[in-house]
Amino acid sequence: MAGVLTPGQHRKCMSRIRSRNTKPSVRNEHLNGALFTLNHLFLENFAVRHAVSYGESGRELNLVAAEDKTECEKDKLL
Repeated sequence: MAGVLTPGQHRKCMSRIRSRNTKPSVRNEHLNGALFTLNHLFLENFAVRHAVSYGESGRELNLVAAEDKTECEKDKLL
């Protein structure tokens, strides 16, 4: 593929670019970091809100909503 700019224009354009944040992957690194954080928060919230229990056969997977109060708090007399 032939260059669109003349060598003089190319040199002028390249001289204006500074070394900070010039990598194409910088944007992707920020996006990947944000996605990792969002996934972590979602999965952590999912784990807190749902308790996993398996049936006797081990094949059944039942998701049970977690209760607000723990068993110890329920047993205490008011």
